[in-house]
Amino acid sequence: MTFETWGLISRPTRAEPAKKVPEVVQKVVASQGANDSPVHITGAPLVIGFEELFLRPAEEEKGEGDIIIGEDDLTMLAEKDALDPTSRVHCTVL
Repeated sequence: MTFETWGLISRPTRAEPAKKVPEVVQKVVASQGANDSPVHITGAPLVIGFEELFLRPAEEEKGEGDIIIGEDDLTMLAEKDALDPTSRVHCTVL
C-alpha cells in the first residue's frame, strides 16, 4: 500500500518564470510479506498539510493543524486492506 502527498513545486524556465509542476513531496509505503508477517512501514508519519487541504491557513487557536497519520494507524489501514483486498481507496490531495 502506498500513500503519496503531492505538491506544486517551482520549476522556473526563461519562458515561464512562475512555472510550477506537480511532484510527490512525501511517500509512505506499507508492505507485508506473507499474511501472517508483520506490516513494515517506511516514510511515516504521513503528513497532510492543513493549508494544502483546506486552501487557507490553520487557525491553531481553534485546534486546527496538519493531519498527521502515525505508524500505528498506517499499520491498521494496511492490515485491514490485507483482510479485504477488494476494498481500494484512492484519494488525491494536491
